[in-house]
Amino acid sequence: MCTVTWFPTPSGYQLFCNRDESPQRKTAQPPDRTIEDGMPVLMPRDGEHGGSWIAVNQAGLALTLLNNYRHDRHDRAVAAGERISRGVLLEQMSSSRSIEELRGRIRSRAMDSFEPWIILALVPNEPAAIFSWDGNAVSEAKEGALRLLTSSSWKFDRVAAYREKWFRQMTSGGRSVDPEAYLDFHRQREVGFERESVCVVGESVQTVSLTRIMVSGAMRRMDYCPGRPDQHTFLEALSMNEHG
Repeated sequence: MCTVTWFPTPSGYQLFCNRDESPQRKTAQPPDRTIEDGMPVLMPRDGEHGGSWIAVNQAGLALTLLNNYRHDRHDRAVAAGERISRGVLLEQMSSSRSIEELRGRIRSRAMDSFEPWIILALVPNEPAAIFSWDGNAVSEAKEGALRLLTSSSWKFDRVAAYREKWFRQMTSGGRSVDPEAYLDFHRQREVGFERESVCVVGESVQTVSLTRIMVSGAMRRMDYCPGRPDQHTFLEALSMNEHG
């Protein structure tokens, strides 16, 4: 389960991602600067399987990963010994210099070892690209008017409709490019609707982090909040420049 939002700016974009996981899952490692295929990348790492769910590289390309629960793979279940964590795929793709390069790498990559996924890709001055693997084929879509993605293994349509309602409410009245409105949205929690809320609270699943990526001109920055964003604050920001 995850919730992702974004908006373009005159010189780049901002991207926000709530990660929802089991409280029993090992704690993720906070973001660090790494080198992937010669490309400097900022990304946190999953505590159990490695890989990552979100990254931004020096070229200004950001990726975030969601589980594609609309396709459950009952007809083509991946055997445990053959399964590769979806986060490994994002890590492998994080060195792409453009959406065009990413597209080619996804198209040429065998996907049968991965459970279904959705990857959002952002670069400055271009519409977001949304790639999806449903267990049978990879498809691509451009962003629509609603810059919101939701992933939920529990009552997807209900959860998606609830979060869309809150997103439209919090970004109305000229706040569609207000970073504080987006942070408010990602901290949203309503008593009685803990599983539908953007900041999920539950025994089996809860929001375990909030990540914000900012790309503006030559600057690439990642802010990371470990824990529920309605209770915790961002760690010290990690940043790098387009030129090193």
